[in-house]
Amino acid sequence: MSYILSFVGKMTIYMLITLAVYTPMRIIFLKIRKTNVVLWREILLAVFICYIIGVFSMTVFPNVRIDYDKELIVKLFFSTGNSVHVSKNELSYFKNNEIYKVINLIPFKTISEYFFAPQNTNYAIRDWNIIKTTNLLGNFLLFLPLGFILPLLNNRFKSFLLTLLASSVFIIGIEVIQYFIGRAADIDDFMINLTGVFAGFIFFILSSKIIKFTKRRVNNE
Repeated sequence: MSYILSFVGKMTIYMLITLAVYTPMRIIFLKIRKTNVVLWREILLAVFICYIIGVFSMTVFPNVRIDYDKELIVKLFFSTGNSVHVSKNELSYFKNNEIYKVINLIPFKTISEYFFAPQNTNYAIRDWNIIKTTNLLGNFLLFLPLGFILPLLNNRFKSFLLTLLASSVFIIGIEVIQYFIGRAADIDDFMINLTGVFAGFIFFILSSKIIKFTKRRVNNE
């Protein structure tokens, strides 16, 4: 459970920081432009921006750890093995020149390994099962909101093909970045991510139909 909560906590921190920075900047922008504000669209846009940063925090951004040893130290750990330690009096950079580039272009290879390969001996059986479930379910759930928010944000994305195309470009971009920063680029991750987008879009369609049906019943009564 703590393994899962560590991911949720990291994502939440990045999203809250994004919201704190984005909100005043957006207010200033709207006042300068003197644009008519549609509140629900502004809320949705803020949610979308925070969500995108949350996705990056899970896939690209460094891990953050805060320690306190005589003074507060913020430590950023990058996928390459490099790290940055920031304190009040010092900025330290620790470099690891060795970058491991891992790529899998064989569909279902990683998924089948999760289900059928022997247990990873670096972990206890319970921990390994949690890691497998988190990776599979996490990759699905992480991109489910994308398929739901995009068509809400812009009518053009009510086309499933356009939503699928835009999401595919976004996911492939993340996989390419991961390859060059020392994380794995995996076609199975792409497939699971895209399945999450598909589920989100189906949820959007069903929600829209339910809302329309409810409105018709209310108007007819």
